[in-house]
Parts: sequence; C-alpha cells; structure tokens
Amino acid sequence: MGSPLRHDVQGGGAAPDSREEELALEAEETKRAAERERRLGRRRRFVEQLQGEGLVLVLAVVFVLMWISSPFFLTQQNLLTAASVISVLGVMAVAETLLVISGEIDISIGSVMASTSVLMGLLVGQGVNVWLIAVIWLFVTAAVGVIIGDMTVYY
Repeated sequence: MGSPLRHDVQGGGAAPDSREEELALEAEETKRAAERERRLGRRRRFVEQLQGEGLVLVLAVVFVLMWISSPFFLTQQNLLTAASVISVLGVMAVAETLLVISGEIDISIGSVMASTSVLMGLLVGQGVNVWLIAVIWLFVTAAVGVIIGDMTVYY
C-alpha cells in the first residue's frame, strides 16, 4: 500500500511526496499570489483615480440628470440663483478651511449662520429695514465669533 495521505496546513490537500512536487506547488502559489496582487493593484489604481475625479463625475451626473428632468434648470435666472446661494456657502467653506488649516477646528460657523439667518428672517417679517438688519447681523455674528474665540483660546 502507498503511504497515508498527509495534509499540509494551508491547502488541506495531500502533502507533496518529493522535492519537485513541493517546488511546483510553491511556484503555483507564487503565481496565484502575483495574480491576486495584480488585481489588487488594478483596484487600487481605480480607487485612487475615482477619489481624484469622483466628485467631478458626481457633479456631471447630477447636472445631466437635472438638465433632463427640468426644462428650467439651464435658464439664466436659475443659474444666477444657484450661484448666489452657493457663494454664501463658498465664503463659509473658505473661512472653515482657514480655521482647520491653522489647527483651530471650529465647526460653529454653520450654526452661527443658521441662527443669524433666522434672526434676520424674523426681523424682516416684523417690517424692519433690511440695511439695519444687515448691520445688526454683522454685530451679532461678530459678538458670537468673539465669544467662541475667547472660549477656544482661554478654556
């Protein structure tokens, strides 16, 4: 009778009986590892490219979908309205970016803007002059900024 089957630890198959079989198994395993690494490398490159250009791709898809779904999307009035709304968020994003770069992570900018916008809306609803509201808005946001800045620095 032949020798009883031995099982290697990794594959669960019969252990090689000779050095040639062992070398053949190692070569096959090396080939499989190289193929696996090649596929992983391809995935990594795809993910890196997607991370670099993914946001532009999402923007393009949203733009096309909105263009198809609404005849008013590409009108001049709609684009101007969108630009005016986005400009406020852009100013906030630049301010937040500067804070994060300087190491002072302050996420209160959004809540301050939301609360002062509510205050402005309430005052406009009461019939107060818009220019007066703008001045009040500047003072309120400056005061909140000083308070938050003091808390960040001294506490």
